[in-house]
Amino acid sequence: MFGRQQIFAVLLVVAGAVLCGQGGPAQAAYQGVEPLDLHQDKYSSGTFALDGEFVHNVGELQMNITNWGLIGSRPGSGANYSDAPSAMWPAGSGVEYLWAGGLWLGALKNGVPLVTTGQFTPEMLANPDDPLDTIWESFQGAIGGARYPDPGEDDDGDGLINEDPINGLDDDIDGKIDEDFAAIGNQMFRAVMRDNTALVIESFPEHEPLNLRIVQNSHAWEGDSVDDFIGFQYQITNIGVQPLQDMYVGFFADCDIGPRGQGGVAEDDVQGWFDGAVRAADNSQVPITIAYMYDDDGDGGLAPGYFGIMFLDHPIDPTGEEAPVRVAITSYNAFAGNQPFERGGDPNNDAERYQLLSTPGFDMAGTPARANDFRILLATGPFASIDVDETLDFSACMVAGLGLNGLLQHAADAALTYYGAFFDKDLDPSTGIGGREDEICASEFGSGSATDINNPIFSIFVNPCDTLGLSSGGGGMPPTIDPSDLDDDGCIYVNSDCFFELARRGGRNDCALEATLAPEELGGCTGVQGKEFSVRWLVGLAPVAPDMRLWQTDNRMHVFWNSMSQIIPDVRLQEIDFESYRLWRADGWDRPFGASIDNGPEATQWSLIAEFDVVNFFEDRREIDGQVLVEDLPLGANTGLDVIGYVPQAYVPGTPEFDESADAKVFVTTVLEDPEFVFLNATLDPGEFMRYKDSNGQITAVAAKYPQIRDFEGSYDTIDTVYWVENGVDFFEYVDNTVFNGIAYFYSVTATDFMADASTGELAAIGPGLSGDPQSNFDFAVPRFDAQSAEERADLGQNIFVFPNPATRESLAEFSQFNPNGDDPTGVRVMFANLPASQNTISIYTLAGDLVDTIEHHGTLQDCPDESGFGDCGGSAFWNLVSRNGQEVVSGIYLYSVESADPAFDRVVG
Repeated sequence: MFGRQQIFAVLLVVAGAVLCGQGGPAQAAYQGVEPLDLHQDKYSSGTFALDGEFVHNVGELQMNITNWGLIGSRPGSGANYSDAPSAMWPAGSGVEYLWAGGLWLGALKNGVPLVTTGQFTPEMLANPDDPLDTIWESFQGAIGGARYPDPGEDDDGDGLINEDPINGLDDDIDGKIDEDFAAIGNQMFRAVMRDNTALVIESFPEHEPLNLRIVQNSHAWEGDSVDDFIGFQYQITNIGVQPLQDMYVGFFADCDIGPRGQGGVAEDDVQGWFDGAVRAADNSQVPITIAYMYDDDGDGGLAPGYFGIMFLDHPIDPTGEEAPVRVAITSYNAFAGNQPFERGGDPNNDAERYQLLSTPGFDMAGTPARANDFRILLATGPFASIDVDETLDFSACMVAGLGLNGLLQHAADAALTYYGAFFDKDLDPSTGIGGREDEICASEFGSGSATDINNPIFSIFVNPCDTLGLSSGGGGMPPTIDPSDLDDDGCIYVNSDCFFELARRGGRNDCALEATLAPEELGGCTGVQGKEFSVRWLVGLAPVAPDMRLWQTDNRMHVFWNSMSQIIPDVRLQEIDFESYRLWRADGWDRPFGASIDNGPEATQWSLIAEFDVVNFFEDRREIDGQVLVEDLPLGANTGLDVIGYVPQAYVPGTPEFDESADAKVFVTTVLEDPEFVFLNATLDPGEFMRYKDSNGQITAVAAKYPQIRDFEGSYDTIDTVYWVENGVDFFEYVDNTVFNGIAYFYSVTATDFMADASTGELAAIGPGLSGDPQSNFDFAVPRFDAQSAEERADLGQNIFVFPNPATRESLAEFSQFNPNGDDPTGVRVMFANLPASQNTISIYTLAGDLVDTIEHHGTLQDCPDESGFGDCGGSAFWNLVSRNGQEVVSGIYLYSVESADPAFDRVVG
């Protein structure tokens, strides 16, 4: 313990001996046009994503996303966004597999080859003058984001589906904004870019735009089978005044694989490609064409992964006249800088770029494998013509895996996720059978008449694959569609994707024989079991993670969460299949280079500390000695949820919060009982409705009718609590008392479900199901000492101390040692403890009396995390050994004083 005049001795060795300097990987030796310098302060509207804020971080592959062409973050470049993850895999590891990547689009305009690039030169940008032209974020289950099989897929009930994409605009002109779109995955980003903005033309005067509008949607998922890839969907629209011919779509990537902060990682990359079939989880064969890179020596075992890009979907034409004959890479090239284009160097103009995009074949630079600072370009095409206002849809994904086999398995997982699932949407068991998934009608062809025998529909085969190996003159040729085959509407279901089924089923053309196949033998078949409706990017997921928050106290951490996991139905079953809540904690995080509090720790650092489940059983059947034994077994520990039940203070009589929330309860109850707002239920976020203005700055419908909601602008937390409770939402609390003050912790609350059998019409548990990933729902906090009250000061005197003291290299590393970054140049800190319950100013001086730094401390608050995650409140404050001038302090002895605004606390000098 320290007396009032005790010296605070900071025995800090110079930074070169104590602190880890942040180096950077060697940058690519690109010889072309310099990338656009997008200064954050130039565009105060915040349109451009320049600060690394938009990161896919719910899975194991973490990626920075922008709305100006860049995918990745250019680690080590010193840009505002360069600290963000750039294909970091596994999550939080500090090992990255992409320096910069982006879309390339090439086409002929008036016969001249032109190319628009996302990287290295960002020739596709959002509009910097439009504050709405930013990146929009959502997730599966978000308000307005329902899609089939959710029965509420028509979110606004206007008869249209997903007609109002998430962009801050009223696209369908109904007075509502973003009220009916399709939210995909646990995390979704949407951005719109153009290649003909004034800024593009000004910045790159030699660039002639193709006049394209590019909508980029990217998606990420949690869960072990779906968290090693990121999906991309593009809508590429010709917004010019003339058609574009022979368009190619490409992806460019410069990987520079290795641990962030380690030099020389660029020169030992090896590139390659794979074109073949991979056995998927559903026992089908998935056609995979993927370009990949890996580190030649694995950087001493730190970078053992492979990183790849593959195409998932685009228009095809079996004749090859209008589009490629199949979804695949048609052109692949690898090149390196410091040599001319003709000898394998970077392209320097549109003619050379278009040559790379359009020349069919695979560059053999990596055969046999050799290491270099490679860049790769994979492309597909040509798409014969993109007319004015026509849109080309294109889907791809970025994948990571351990070794080539791991990469290919995760690529197959990505493909299955994209393929999604089929459903019986029309409730007609006669449609979607025998492999016939696609409805075509006579009205779509020729005269449109179902009785006109010259209608081209009557020259189409129900299953084109039935003609394989047969000649037109042979007797075995199957008949084409006959007028008698059409239904009353002149329509028929056909097997349009039979060639795709052949590829997925190892060449077997047997989906029409589904009645002879067991359900588990139908992998790769579409249009079977009465399911005719396809939903892309759909995968079974664990229950949605609950809302959670942390409250840090003296050597304790309180974890609170709500029961949203028990309320929102499973996306595929549309039933509640909740089983348990799992609580996780991550200790010992040292913030690897490129990692951050926002993006969380490495997966291996998470430990399960508690699980609480509902009380339920499943029927277990076993045959022993010819006897079938049936036994009801507990599905889990059957702890029940009552043991963690929590009643908010606003509903505990006798507490100040109970009395203070009276007006909020009356107001919320009034709104919920209003027939106009009957739709406000537990699945809707009160933050979008129970406010004066919504997230788009618009006055809400509730505020329009009840303007008194503005009186609660300073207490929306109470409004939210009352809203949840009145809608039947439960709350839970777990107290972790095995933590230490001043030490950083991550916590996560996830949910599990049970494996279900719905064949009897009721959902029955038959075993354990899926578990949420802690990476998808976490928070960061630091336990802190309680502040000393005025009564305690009067009775016990002051007891302020600093830890560690002395602050040596060893003691700092043991207490709190992070790798430094731009916001935290030392990565270390000392803690002031037992500070007064008052507004305080901590001043730090040299022995000569020179002021080194000041810290404003909020002793009346217990929860005040700042960007560092530590915060200066409660009974603790932290100093990172940096002076007020931004310089690291030198080794020496320092004094401090604590001055309190409350006169009950005398000034303390130590």
